[in-house]
Formats: sequence, structure tokens, C-alpha cells
Amino acid sequence: MSSDRKDRLVTVARFEYPYQAQLARTRLGEAGIPSTVENEDMTGLHMFFNMSLSGVKLKVPESYYDEAEHILAELPEEGLDE
Repeated sequence: MSSDRKDRLVTVARFEYPYQAQLARTRLGEAGIPSTVENEDMTGLHMFFNMSLSGVKLKVPESYYDEAEHILAELPEEGLDE
């Protein structure tokens, strides 16, 4: 597999609200995992933008996906839902 393909951004999690994605992004950053948030500005358009299908996406380089998924699985859900 080429390194270009391995470094493409992939969605590791979806959130309903931007602050949830930012909290998760902060945790990944603490672990040294680069990440980015997409669709953050679209939440204000929720009546036109189906958030349940796409939501606010947290993306990481593909080479970090497994590690990021493991870290996010350890986060308490209630911390992201408040």
C-alpha cells in the first residue's frame, strides 16, 4: 500500500454537536494523534442539513485510525453528551 493512501484522512467518529467533536479532538491531540473536524459550521443549518446522516466528522490520517478509535472508545459518553 502506498504511503499516500495510508495518510489520507478517514472519519473516525461522528457527532451531533461541534463541541463534542472538539472534546474528542483535544483528547486525540493529547495522545499525539493529528485530527481535523469537518461540517462544524453546518450545524446551524440543521433544518437543511441532515445531521443524523453526516453530522460533525472527526477525521484522522488513516495510519492513526486504529489508535484513535481505541482512545475514543475509552471516553465516557456522558462527557460528550452534555
